[in-house]
Amino acid sequence: MAELDWQSALGGLAAEEAAIELGEVGRQIMVDLRISPKDRRAKSAVADALGFKLPETPRTSTAKERVWALWLSIDQWLVVAPYEYGVGLPKALSKATAKGHANATDMSDARVALRLEGPGAREIIMKGGAADLLGPDFTPGSVRRLNFAGVAAFVHYYSAKPDVVDLYVLRSYADYTYRWLEIASRPGAAVHLFDPAPPPPV
Repeated sequence: MAELDWQSALGGLAAEEAAIELGEVGRQIMVDLRISPKDRRAKSAVADALGFKLPETPRTSTAKERVWALWLSIDQWLVVAPYEYGVGLPKALSKATAKGHANATDMSDARVALRLEGPGAREIIMKGGAADLLGPDFTPGSVRRLNFAGVAAFVHYYSAKPDVVDLYVLRSYADYTYRWLEIASRPGAAVHLFDPAPPPPV
């Protein structure tokens, strides 16, 4: 975890015209875990370090208090926690994976989580990618990787009522992604996917 003075990746940008709440989650601890699917011992050691098991159902997450484990692939997870957890969490995960077919890499300053909160949050993200975030299989806790506006990203459906969705991108793309979202979330850009439409003229 970098010890330099941290600065927001957005440099003070504000979504003044957005119809929803839009902003950066703030500084977080993010640890990338790679564990062989067959290494049950490493998974158990990580579960002991976290206090809960890693999710093994595709595109899901598990959590305890404010620490989340997001499923990214059959052998990859991202552990996310508030920054005040300090270096203890990355060190504990590194120790848990040290003796197995596994690896824990501190990615805390590599990614940024942009949070969209309010009605239509999922629809706004869908403008930039082909993933269906409105289907019955995308429920609170769901995780989905996608190509968002030409950028490799993934979304975490944090909670519902109102919708709270976190969009994760590499830090170098944060400014571009935020500006894209700000324009796409303006009231005049709203997409009414399920409004009734009159029948076409015969």
